[in-house]
Amino acid sequence: MVRLRSNTKYFIIGIMFIVSIFIGLERSRFLKSFRQTAPSINLSDFQKTYDKASNSKKIKMVFNVEEISAPVSELNGILSEYNIFTKNSDSKSNYTVSILEFPDSLFTDVMSDLREIKGLTEEKVKTPEDVSFDIDIEEHLNNKVIVRERIKESLKNPRLNQDSIERLRFSLNSVQTSIDSLNNRKTIQERNRTFNLLFLTILQKSGRTYTAMRIAKSFGIFLGYFLIYMVAFTIFLFFLFFMMDFILKLMTKLGLRTARGTSKGYNYSYGSYGRKVKRVYKGKKEKETEKKE
Repeated sequence: MVRLRSNTKYFIIGIMFIVSIFIGLERSRFLKSFRQTAPSINLSDFQKTYDKASNSKKIKMVFNVEEISAPVSELNGILSEYNIFTKNSDSKSNYTVSILEFPDSLFTDVMSDLREIKGLTEEKVKTPEDVSFDIDIEEHLNNKVIVRERIKESLKNPRLNQDSIERLRFSLNSVQTSIDSLNNRKTIQERNRTFNLLFLTILQKSGRTYTAMRIAKSFGIFLGYFLIYMVAFTIFLFFLFFMMDFILKLMTKLGLRTARGTSKGYNYSYGSYGRKVKRVYKGKKEKETEKKE
């Protein structure tokens, strides 16, 4: 049987213990359970809407709260009271995000009520620079209407051939498309001048109860992984020692020698394959001579 020194045994056990702990911590994420962070959410779409908007005022508010139900209830009450329009929103059990619009005339009242909600950590009010178009929308719209009416009058001419009619109809469709686009731009511009945009986020922190439950769960997972890997390493070592012992016995039966033997190999029996030692016995006369000297 393969024998190991005590120091070697302790070293192997220590390595098994450390590796099992490391794997258990990595797999269970036990250390990460002590961190108290806000939920991770994707705000890219909301941020793009906020950045591209050209409203009279752009407001950004962030709330970090211990418990989310009360602030959300207060927010819903404010939205209903002032009939605030919701452009986009996303809500989960631990956060709510909204893009809202309300008339500029209600700015003071709405902001005053929102500031009363507990947990406000960020507030920004931005007034964008006036967006000036390269053209006067109203004037350009009137010009397009005049062109459209002229095309309609031209189509009434009975002397037009089929090709001319086709070209005029195509031009009429193109002009009408431009008129519709300008009308939309005019509507948006007028609304942006009179409405404010609000980008509002409410985040719930990780509470103590939730953290304690997460720690207990992670510790259970860590303990399970630790025991599994300790047992696996123990079985592997037993298998390894068994194979080594089997190989050594097989080599002995085949008459093969290892590179280095043990002290047990050096005996004086006829069956030994160790070193041959020649013993020299001194006679009585030789011993007496040594004593006299």
